[in-house]
Amino acid sequence: MSFRQGLLVSALALALAGCTGTTMPNTGATGVFVQPTAATLVVGDTLRITAFMSPTDLVPGGVGAVQWRSSNAGVANVAAGLVTGMSAGQASITASAGQYSGSAQIRVLAP
Repeated sequence: MSFRQGLLVSALALALAGCTGTTMPNTGATGVFVQPTAATLVVGDTLRITAFMSPTDLVPGGVGAVQWRSSNAGVANVAAGLVTGMSAGQASITASAGQYSGSAQIRVLAP
């Protein structure tokens, strides 16, 4: 398995680890969550991060309008949930909708 394939498998495993199948009662919004919550990329690689509101039935279509930002766009840039590794380092990618937000920790390695 190549290094990049290993990264993809790791990212998929992280995404699936958060899927428990638990149904939450409709008592109000509990936040914005992202998947995966952590990942490692190589410079030039991309990764799709998905944001969703919990519980999902509170907002038609899930989260709706999400604002994305990177704590260090020189390391990991984000546009509409698509993260691109720019240079070696670490960054936090945050998805915000209204008063709620969720973050993913991204580590970028040199090629």
